[in-house]
Amino acid sequence: MFRIVLFFSLISILGSAFSQTDGQVLTRVDGGASWSDPTGSNIYSQDGSINEHRTVTLGTDTVSFISNAINGFNIDGATFSVDGDHHRLGVGTTDPTSGIHINTSIAYPMRLFIASDPSISTTTLGDDDYILRVNAQMVDANITLPDPTSCRGRVYEIYKTNNTNSMIFSRPISGQNTWTARVYIKIISDGTGWILLEEH
Repeated sequence: MFRIVLFFSLISILGSAFSQTDGQVLTRVDGGASWSDPTGSNIYSQDGSINEHRTVTLGTDTVSFISNAINGFNIDGATFSVDGDHHRLGVGTTDPTSGIHINTSIAYPMRLFIASDPSISTTTLGDDDYILRVNAQMVDANITLPDPTSCRGRVYEIYKTNNTNSMIFSRPISGQNTWTARVYIKIISDGTGWILLEEH
């Protein structure tokens, strides 16, 4: 008897499996199976959680979040907040008042370059640099700047920590390439050349 019931149950399931309409999903109900219209394909229809680490690999594809609300998207509240209404980002605040509003401490990348001999006398400022301390006590320090047309708006702060030898730049900064005395300079690319913003 059990085998007969099982056989007819299998026939019923297979029959249901072949009687679907395009777009329907197979659903188990009360021990049986039937095709039904999906209730929705929106993964955001309700709150959820994950129980393990997950990685989303986009490759060359993109993901866009569109919001017209203040704090329309956030990570842990004020840790990172997007104001979609005014097109602003907040770090440490859910109500940014400028394009980027940072309401917390800031850490900048900083490195020391020591021109110790002719074979170690050149360094290149790149994407990961911001503050560069230069020690040219042994020989001149040669500093290679990136092409200003490739990094419009980029800012560097450079400190020469000694009064001997020179700090020589590969590109002119407001018409000047060389500094010899102990000095601090702040420069910016205007998209055409390097401009001296501050010196003391």
